[in-house]
Amino acid sequence: MLERWMTAAASAAALLVLTACGASAEDICDAACDCAGDSCSDAEHADCLEEFEEEEAQAEETGCTDEYEEVIDCYDEKATCKDGRYDFADDACGEAVDAYDNCT
Repeated sequence: MLERWMTAAASAAALLVLTACGASAEDICDAACDCAGDSCSDAEHADCLEEFEEEEAQAEETGCTDEYEEVIDCYDEKATCKDGRYDFADDACGEAVDAYDNCT
C-alpha cells in the first residue's frame, strides 16, 4: 500500500498540509515534479497529490496520523533528486515507513 503511493509520487510529482510546522504532500509532490522537470505534467502532479490525500485519509481513519507525518517529514528531509528521478530515501526512512505500515 505505501509502495503504491510512493511509486505514484516518485514518478509524478501539491495542497495538503499535514502539520503547521512539518512537511506537506505539496512539498513532496512539488519536489518530485521539479526533479522530473518538463516530463512532469499537471495531471501527474495532481495524481501525486491524490495519492497522498488517500494515504492521509487512511492514516486518519486508522489513528496513524503521527506515523504518517513521520514518513512525510522523513521524505521531505532525506529524499534526493538525481538524474531527473526523485529518490524517497527508503533506506533512510525505512523505520518511519515500517512504523506507518505496521500501524495501518
